[in-house]
Amino acid sequence: MNYFLKTSKNCNNNCAYCYLLDKKSKKEKSLADIEREIKTAKKSGYKEIKLSCNTDIRKDFFDVLKTIKKYGLKTILETNGRIFCYQDFLRKIDKYIDRYESYLNFSSNKNIHNQSIDGIRNIVGFSKKKDIIAKIVLIKDNPFFLIPIIDQIKQLRIRKLKLVFPFKLDQTDAILSLVEVTSEITAAKKYACKKGIKVLTGQDLEYNPYLPKDLSFFDTKTADLKVDFKKNQTKPKFSVVIPTYNRKNNLKMVLNKFFKQDYPKSKYEIIVVDDGSKDNTLEMVKKLKPTCNFKYFYWPRNEKKLDRKIKKWNKFYNRAGFSRNIGIDNAKGEIILFNDSDILVEKDCLKRHEKYHQKYPDIIVRGFRIFLPKSKPEKTERGIRLHCRMYDLYQEGWQRVITANLSVRRKFLEKVGGFGKDFVFWGSEDVDLGYRLSRLKMKFIWDENIKVYHLAHSKESDLDISILSWLGANLLYRRYFDEEIFYVYRDIILRRLDSYISN
Repeated sequence: MNYFLKTSKNCNNNCAYCYLLDKKSKKEKSLADIEREIKTAKKSGYKEIKLSCNTDIRKDFFDVLKTIKKYGLKTILETNGRIFCYQDFLRKIDKYIDRYESYLNFSSNKNIHNQSIDGIRNIVGFSKKKDIIAKIVLIKDNPFFLIPIIDQIKQLRIRKLKLVFPFKLDQTDAILSLVEVTSEITAAKKYACKKGIKVLTGQDLEYNPYLPKDLSFFDTKTADLKVDFKKNQTKPKFSVVIPTYNRKNNLKMVLNKFFKQDYPKSKYEIIVVDDGSKDNTLEMVKKLKPTCNFKYFYWPRNEKKLDRKIKKWNKFYNRAGFSRNIGIDNAKGEIILFNDSDILVEKDCLKRHEKYHQKYPDIIVRGFRIFLPKSKPEKTERGIRLHCRMYDLYQEGWQRVITANLSVRRKFLEKVGGFGKDFVFWGSEDVDLGYRLSRLKMKFIWDENIKVYHLAHSKESDLDISILSWLGANLLYRRYFDEEIFYVYRDIILRRLDSYISN
């Protein structure tokens, strides 16, 4: 996990495609401010510092590199390559750099600056054992020149490529819409593969504008264990992980259903992660009488100061995925069962989940929701009930991996890194997990016999749901550049929400 450190607004290239730098300002961060930011990033669990393009032209560049090394972090350097056309300079700093990410773009049908090409050639020639990645920012017209850019990458002997597709936050932003570039991206990925160049996907999104700037939002280490009820010493089979926020009455009902499971109490534990509730959830929890091992974590929230462009999203911020990661990190069970704090289960829930895990070593199991109070069953494809249909997750069904009663072996969650940090709004963080698990060629069963009941809560407006679905679809596509994601979410993406979101 790397922390992106913007160090400079000064520029020696003024690339037409650049969307990171404010070219009206020449003000740089001081070295003292940079060190404070590095210390905060390390405290928040980051292992790498990524330096923004043009850090390499700062007068105190060596001091910045030494400061990162002082705190035991790795350094990733973004560069347009121009400064490295001077080989002596490269020799001096190379020992501080763990990875280079070199921008290679066309802003039109013209070639890249000769000094940039010379500098990148020097990096490739001098740093043969280091990771060197070519980076293309998709903006303005350059998506239509991806093939010649890839040819340039091949000539430079770079074997890895990273595509960055910025978000259109304003109507004036010089960024094409998703539907305009999907075919070009798909063709470029296939062409790069043909040329022996690996296109990197599935990592945390770069420059996600919706992420809060306050690093405490992501600091799971601040979650405090408030209740630790130990009834059994044996290692449990299941760890039930329940994130919650301001739902103490619903949570009480949910927990009591789990306490009454027709399943050995020594074979499961319950972990509740409270995402900063302000409704006295802790007081309710302290009065409970657990019948199995039980832990309750309280993870405080800070009020966030948001960029004015995304201030309107404040009410949608949600840390359910991060809360589940806290549960995973503290789980003892071999199998993790995710359940929401408004999902009631029947007494045979764990038994039914276990039946599948005993039979299949690589399966994901999901319960079938019935919405209360109207007892309306969950919608399925074309309204047809599934009758325990088995999916080959790599081929289909990953978009149905929803954590409202879902179990998976912990080793698979650890293998894919848990829930991604890009999904800071309601929804899509579980679908993203499903997509990554699908790459492990897992099976998926959505069993209508595992009945769970979704309690009614304050209903979001149809517009809010549409916007959040639009955001989730955009985040997913930008992480993986998979045409399948585009087609799955096409109806959402093509809705007329661009004008609302951009204004």
